[in-house]
This record gives sequence, structure tokens and C-alpha cells, in this order.
Amino acid sequence: MSTEEETVVIENQEVEVAADASAQGMSVEEALQEVLRRALVHDGLARGLREAAKALDRRQAHLAVLVETCTEKEYIKLVEALCAEHNINLIKVSDAKKLGEWAGLCKIDREGNARKVVACSCVVVKDFGEESEAMNVLLDSANNKALTAKKAALKGTQGKAQRKVRTTTTFHLPKTLRLARVPKYTRKSIPHAPRMDQYRVIRQPLNTETAMKKLEDDNTLVFLVDVKANKRHIKDAVKKLYDVEAAKINTLIRPDGQKKAYVRLTADADALDVANKIGFI
Repeated sequence: MSTEEETVVIENQEVEVAADASAQGMSVEEALQEVLRRALVHDGLARGLREAAKALDRRQAHLAVLVETCTEKEYIKLVEALCAEHNINLIKVSDAKKLGEWAGLCKIDREGNARKVVACSCVVVKDFGEESEAMNVLLDSANNKALTAKKAALKGTQGKAQRKVRTTTTFHLPKTLRLARVPKYTRKSIPHAPRMDQYRVIRQPLNTETAMKKLEDDNTLVFLVDVKANKRHIKDAVKKLYDVEAAKINTLIRPDGQKKAYVRLTADADALDVANKIGFI
């Protein structure tokens, strides 16, 4: 008994010294240490999981401190549930030995060092004692954490899904990548020649009066082409046969069923020179 009384007396002196100290720039850990010491002086601590659970259930607690590495999983769930039910701030620490030292479960030697520290898994503050800056720092930190947790709970883990607005009842498969075939061997012994080469596309040039007028005025050549040839075929065929670029191509089907193409050349090419090269003027 004499040893315990000695311990309490020394702790009283430490609290009085800490009360005079400035609390500006105080960390949460330092604030928690001072709050627990003040509560211990005013007999406002419940130490241990069972005592803490009783105080929480009776709504006598203002603050609960729980060790994260506690092995009693059922008690951890109980303490967390009681704190959530009664809206009591819960602070978690990592070291049970430190919490035991802060809660007074130790002996203080003459030099003021803690000896024979008993680990403590949970501490509940029933009475803060005198109001202090450390208490305000601790409560502000706990309230901020609770507010952050509340916002996260309200937001939920499922974000807002952006739904695609559909304006038609027709659905199509997505266009996927189609790679060119790379066969291991040829399926045909003699591959066929290109069906639509430049000699089939350009059948003959036209040198009618209208075609010659187009040649002189608009720098345009007129050809009869294959009926199945499109404008891309015609442009490539002119490039391969006469080595000139086509700026624009217009096509039409004549009443006799043949296809006529008007090929306007670029500004750097002269249609008369190409016509002389072909030999129809």
C-alpha cells in the first residue's frame, strides 16, 4: 500500500508540472498522455477491457482509448459497438505498454522513470478533471476523425455510375481488332492476278470535242473506265500509268452503260503534256 501511495503522489506532482507547461504545438499523443494523467488524478479512469466495457455500457465514458494489437477480438468488437451506439469518441493506439504507463499501471522510481509497466488494452475516461488545452486538442482530433468517417460512410464504396444515354433501340456489337491472316502455308499453288489492276481500270481515253474542251480549260482528262472501278481505283491507276496525281475525280454512267471518269489533275501537272504522252492528240 505504501508503494501505491508513493506512486500517486509522484504522479500528482507530474500533472501539476505539466499543467503549467504551454500546450501550443502539442501532438495528439502528448495531449492523450496529459489527459489520461489528469483523469487518473481525479479518479476518472476505467482500465482494462472489462471495466471499460462496463463504463461504456452505463454511458459513464467521455472518451475511449483502444490498443489496435489487442488479442481479445470479441472485446474489441464490443468496445467499438458501444462507442458507436453512444456516440463516444474512440482513439486507437499501437502500444499496450505505453497505454499502461499513461494510465498509471506502473511504478515510478526516484528519477521519475516508469518501472514494471503493465500492458493495458483499453482505457476509458469517465472524468476529464479540469479543462485543459490538451483536452481540447484531443477532442478536436477525435471529432475530425469522426466527421471524416461519417462522410466516408455516407459516400459509400460504390461511386456514382455514369449511365450511357441511349437514343435508339438498335444495338450493335462493338468493333474489335481484326488482324490480317498469316497462313502457315499457301492454300493455292498459283495465286490469281489482281482482279482490278490499272490496265483493267483505265479502258481508254476520250478525245471528243467536249473532252478536249475539258482538257484545255479545266486541266481535266476524260477516260472510259471499268464499271466496277471506284474513285480510289481510278486515282491509283492514273498514278501508276501516267505518274501524275489526281486532285478530284467525278464519275458517271453513260446511257450506253459505260462508265466515264473526269480526272482533274493537280496544279503542278499539265493535262496537255499527259495527253501528248498518251498520244491521243
